[in-house]
Amino acid sequence: MVPETHDWSFAADLQRPYSSSQLIHTWADLAGLSFDELDRSKSLISDSFKPRPLLIGNPYEREQKALIDFSLMKPKAAAVSASTTQP
Repeated sequence: MVPETHDWSFAADLQRPYSSSQLIHTWADLAGLSFDELDRSKSLISDSFKPRPLLIGNPYEREQKALIDFSLMKPKAAAVSASTTQP
């Protein structure tokens, strides 16, 4: 039996926004599996992949602050230390 080989290159997929909730769809796509709930738009390696917001937070907290879109967060300004402000 000859082992099956694949000519896959994922270099173009490395910058795609990705959540662990999409792992099952990517894994199934890699394995060649198919099932009713498979959504190829959630598979990182699929040509049908659609970027989605990267939500972080606790979905069980109150609705106003439950989940935050990670891509909209801005880094906090670095705190100026006292040693750099003294002459």
